[in-house]
Formats: sequence, C-alpha cells, structure tokens
Amino acid sequence: MEIVNITSGFTAANSYLLIDKETNNAALVDPGGDARQIISKIDEYGVCITAILLTHGHFDHILALDKVKEYTNAKVYIHTLDNICLGNLNFSLMSHIGRDDTFDDADVMLEDGDEIKIGNSTISVMHTPGHTAGSVCFITDAGIISGDTLFLESIGRTDFPGGDFDTIDESIHRLYSIEGDAKVYPGHGGVTTLSHERLYNPFVKE
Repeated sequence: MEIVNITSGFTAANSYLLIDKETNNAALVDPGGDARQIISKIDEYGVCITAILLTHGHFDHILALDKVKEYTNAKVYIHTLDNICLGNLNFSLMSHIGRDDTFDDADVMLEDGDEIKIGNSTISVMHTPGHTAGSVCFITDAGIISGDTLFLESIGRTDFPGGDFDTIDESIHRLYSIEGDAKVYPGHGGVTTLSHERLYNPFVKE
C-alpha cells in the first residue's frame, strides 16, 4: 500500500490517500482541509476512492466530507462513539470556530479490530480513545495513520468533549506495543516512527 499525504486547510490538517497499487483502489482518510485540493490530488493519482475513513469527528478532519463524498460516491466510516460528532456542533468543535456545518451519519460504524478491504490491501482498525471517545488509528503495511492520537513528539489534546489524558496514555501504549518500527502519519505535522516516539515523546513514555 502507498500512503500519499495531502496537507490543506487553515489548520494544516493532513488527509491521506491509502492506495492499493495492484488495483488502483484507494481510501481517503480525514477530508478536513480544502476540498478542491483533495479532489485534485485524487485526480492526479487517478485512483478510485472506495472508502472515506475518519480517524475522529473534529471539524478539521471532516470539513470537506460532503464535497468529497459527492465527488467519489464512497461510503464514510467512523467509530461508533464518534458518529455523534457528525451531527453535533459541540462534539465536532464546529461551534468553536463559529460554523454550523453538520453531516449525515456515517455509512459504516467501526469497532476495534475491524478490517477494511481496499482492493487487495487490508486496513486494520485500532480504537485509540483519549483525544475523542471514538478516535481510531488505521494500521496498514505501509504505516499507521494516527489521526490526533499521536504526533511527532506530542499527543492529541484531551480537554475537548470525550477527551481524557489517562485514556490517551493507554491508547498510545497500545500503539507502542506494536512490534517493529512502523512509520506514523499523524493528523497534523510531520511523519514520525514508533521507535522515535517511544524514546523521545515527552508526554507518553514507553
């Protein structure tokens, strides 16, 4: 699987294309930035988007959701506990930026351990609550899409609705327990690795 980063929007949110190179099918993760830029990247790679995957339901990860769904006709996936964000301005934090965007319920509700097929590739779902109640990471053979759970030498905020520091600490330790040195692709900022975070993340030590 190939991972392509798309950074856009006023929060510099990272969206990702997860491309199955054998079939050219792909998933789009977190369309929260500029819809035109995201759609342009889809066209550039010439992929068929078969799933829109949400790591969580905050505004900066879903703002372009409707436009991208209309363009791709792909189903939307979110964890059961974060589906509330799509229709609730407080949980999505839309109210924090003076917007009133709401969205339909997701097509597919995710749970820990679910597997999503994209072409011949498999994406595994790890429930990693703490930033939100329904935050998830998507684990692929090319790396981990960590949303706002784990950043380069940082972690997601826990002072929003559904957030909790002890819970995110447990979630990150679950990530640290994954064998090997997988690349980590966060919702904001640069790529890191599990080994780097185990050693240098000041918020959660191994």
